[in-house]
Amino acid sequence: MKNSHLLQRAFLLCLVGLMACSSSAPDGGTPTGAGGASAAAGAAAVNSAGASGGGSSGSAGVTAGAAGLGAVAGSSAGGASAGLAGSGGAGVAGGGIGGSTGVSGSAGVGGSAGASGSSSAGGAFGIGGSQNGMGASKGVQTARPIGMPYAKRGYWEYLPKGYGDGNKRPLLVFEPGVGENGDGTAGALNVIKDRHGPPWLIANGKWPADRPFVVLSPQHKGSVEQDTAAPTPSEIHDFIAFAIGHYDVDPARVYLTGLSSGGTGAWIYLAAYPGQQVAAAALMSADSRYAWDYNLTPNSPLASCILVNKVWVWDFHGEKDTAVTWANDSKGIQAFQSCPMPTKPLISTLYPNTDHGGTWDKTYDLSAGNDIYAWLLGKSL
Repeated sequence: MKNSHLLQRAFLLCLVGLMACSSSAPDGGTPTGAGGASAAAGAAAVNSAGASGGGSSGSAGVTAGAAGLGAVAGSSAGGASAGLAGSGGAGVAGGGIGGSTGVSGSAGVGGSAGASGSSSAGGAFGIGGSQNGMGASKGVQTARPIGMPYAKRGYWEYLPKGYGDGNKRPLLVFEPGVGENGDGTAGALNVIKDRHGPPWLIANGKWPADRPFVVLSPQHKGSVEQDTAAPTPSEIHDFIAFAIGHYDVDPARVYLTGLSSGGTGAWIYLAAYPGQQVAAAALMSADSRYAWDYNLTPNSPLASCILVNKVWVWDFHGEKDTAVTWANDSKGIQAFQSCPMPTKPLISTLYPNTDHGGTWDKTYDLSAGNDIYAWLLGKSL
């Protein structure tokens, strides 16, 4: 019994000191615990595929070795930090002698913790996990700062109820306006969910739990002063390609929405990649002229019509908008609507006595009676 108490005390000291009871094998070999027990023989090695938010959300904590005398296990996957504060967050795995499953760590910034153990139940939704998506929690919105896992943009992630059951969900990508631009870091992302559109509705409990979309809301780094306020076509294209590759979404049901500069950037993207990724788009307070001009050439005056040949678009504008005027947007709308058949009819809704922001507020919350979500879900590639 005395020896048993000594073993337990030594094990606890190992957890606190991580490497206190381990010695490194020559040439970077397997570290061993006191008494020569190999830490690699621990039964709950959190370095197994999918464990604790695996993939690029990163994780790995501490596991007990074969004799319960610990060693550091796991690695920094996808650039996230290993250890107790990994951004997909594994904590202490492995309990007493034999290395049985212990306690899962809490999530880091933008991470979602899962149970750690010899099976890959925790972190099954990490990139490369069994459900090919992100986040162990469904029905909540999670920050995904730049680099964790997408190197080019930080974004907010919402996974609908039931996500991960093997069924493909529709994808809705939301492009915010210039007021929500930022560098994609954890602190900068908050402005997106605090302002407008789907991420604000989700954050404030105004998004129906049975609405089936995976909603991703990326942040654009740009400014009016540098003439980079709107996301570029390639920026949107690459983010959608990332989303299709890393979430359980139906590539035939990918939808795009955006407001102000984000909406204008979305218009231009649709002209650059007509029908290649997106089935339908709902755009607010944006300027469609840029999309019409994108493919327009003197020798081919109808080249711009390829957009409405391939993509369903519903455009919304406020009559009193002074930031992006209806007078300008209507020029592009009228040009697209004059395209010869066959086309996917472009719908244009003008709100009387409505300003720039009022347009998207009453559209996204459905208070104007235009159910864009049902309309989008009725379209596919």
